Amino acid sequence: MSIVNVSIQYNKKIAMDHKQKIKTTGVILASGEGSRLKTLSKTLGVPKHLFPIGNATIITRIANELHQSCDELLCITKESYLPQYREAFKLLPFAIKVISKEAPGFRGDFMATKEAKYDHIVLTVGDLIFPEGELTRFVTLAKSKDPKALICLDQGQLKKLDMRIIMASYPKSLLSEVLPLNPESLASMSFAFLKNFLRDRVALALSKTLFNINTEESYQKAKEFFSSNKNKNKKGE
Repeated sequence: MSIVNVSIQYNKKIAMDHKQKIKTTGVILASGEGSRLKTLSKTLGVPKHLFPIGNATIITRIANELHQSCDELLCITKESYLPQYREAFKLLPFAIKVISKEAPGFRGDFMATKEAKYDHIVLTVGDLIFPEGELTRFVTLAKSKDPKALICLDQGQLKKLDMRIIMASYPKSLLSEVLPLNPESLASMSFAFLKNFLRDRVALALSKTLFNINTEESYQKAKEFFSSNKNKNKKGE
């Protein structure tokens, strides 16, 4: 191998090491009402993100994995939910700062990320259940793309033309540009993505989800899935 090639490989390693040392704030959005889950939420006495799944809750499953690759965790929710989330997070062996939204909708969620301590932000929603290791994989990928924004879609939903964002990362310095966007508007997101893609400021990623807990049926399926896996592990299968 030539001296030039050795130098190139060495510089690549330095760059990669630097990327992995990027300080990251993980943000979990948990302010949704869950209109199709209101009856169950009333029965259980907690917001949908705190529904029990196996030996955890929906949101603590996300928090536990994000903690492995992020240096700070934030949870953004409605003011009325603050006490319940803070109480639930006391049981975890790490800190999660719970912040209330100042404005409705996704604009309020994005505005709240100004509280992030670090410039590199990774964001996801608190009613999704990912395969083990998927969040860690995304955070690692996001760090390698910094300072580009990284938009992540659910590859299982693409065939249904569902383009909703399930995870994203962006530098805090881009927050002012993110605020006007509506993540649920295909037109708005497509235009913003194309504009920034052409300027080499954004990249696209695909990820997998196991469950989106937005109906009682999806919640019951998730409970059965983790109950079944738990029984298999007990039997050594």
